[in-house]
Amino acid sequence: MTGITNEMVRDAPLFAEIADSFMEFMGDGIFVAHNVNFDYGFIVYEFERLERRFRFPKLCTCAGMRRRYPGHKSYSLGNLCELYEIDLKDHHRALCDARAASHLLNLINRKRSAQTEFESAAA
Repeated sequence: MTGITNEMVRDAPLFAEIADSFMEFMGDGIFVAHNVNFDYGFIVYEFERLERRFRFPKLCTCAGMRRRYPGHKSYSLGNLCELYEIDLKDHHRALCDARAASHLLNLINRKRSAQTEFESAAA
């Protein structure tokens, strides 16, 4: 499905080796992903294995797109990227999917801002 082979990850660091830098990267941020609970669950599990806690606010771009852009047959990352002309050359790879989710987040935020402005003007 992903095309990732054992050889490609053979020299990758163990999670324990990057856990601190990942926490530093997160800072006081929000964990954003498409179908966020899927990705978040893996990270939580890895921190639990280290007897550490990982707890951050979450934002799901799938749920956000369903709310702000209703009516699509599918809200899969691949389908949304095709519909909104977002580059997704290496689907199911972390960086590619994260970049695509960030584009969807921008669409969600623009729509939310436009709706807020409309509601303020109508009040």
